[in-house]
Amino acid sequence: MFQFDDVTASAHWMIQMHRMKRMYNRVAAYEMPMLRSLSSEYRAPGAEEIFRFRFTTYLGEDHPGERKVTVEFKTKDLRSLSDSQLHKFRLLCGTRYNAQTDVVRMSCESFAEPAQNQRYLRDLIDRLVGEAREGDTFEDVPLDTRHLRLHRKKAGHKFPAEWARPQDAPERVRALAQYRQVSGKIPKTTKAVADMTPEELVRAKTRQMLLLAGWPEENLWLPRKLALPTKLNFN
Repeated sequence: MFQFDDVTASAHWMIQMHRMKRMYNRVAAYEMPMLRSLSSEYRAPGAEEIFRFRFTTYLGEDHPGERKVTVEFKTKDLRSLSDSQLHKFRLLCGTRYNAQTDVVRMSCESFAEPAQNQRYLRDLIDRLVGEAREGDTFEDVPLDTRHLRLHRKKAGHKFPAEWARPQDAPERVRALAQYRQVSGKIPKTTKAVADMTPEELVRAKTRQMLLLAGWPEENLWLPRKLALPTKLNFN
């Protein structure tokens, strides 16, 4: 029972936050400098380290995507296989092999721990290499690259310039197109605009935008003498 002999719940929460900050300050002051002894110089992967495993970590929370492991490697780095065996290996990889980049990409998330999925991928690669060395080489079977069509960029079709008829566009569309040109570039060859200060130029552009949007001219608070000329030349 509360008998006015203690602080409130919000005050206890503030004290707890203060204790947490002090704890992290002690860690930063006394424990983090000791991590320098564990640092090591970066070393580029050697010729024998051909497999690149990728792990995903969600800091501070548990996520089902953390167990997924992805491996990538190039088939030309498998120097223990001959050309015919490499061809069979690529056939066994199927759609996981990209003939354009010569990269095999596989992933696994069947197990609960990332280390288990990594071990499964290693065993799978070993089984594929063993199958490529044994039996028929399937040299007469071509690679199926139909799955690469999904990765190709579709070529866009350009509108022919001779089909353009800006004179047939509505008046409002032409006015908006002219405003985009005015707002996108600052005219340099027009003397009336070149003599304006930056503040006056902003006011003039704002007034023209309001006029194009249909704002009544009598309700504009901007001075009319700063209106932009009707014809503007751009470099």
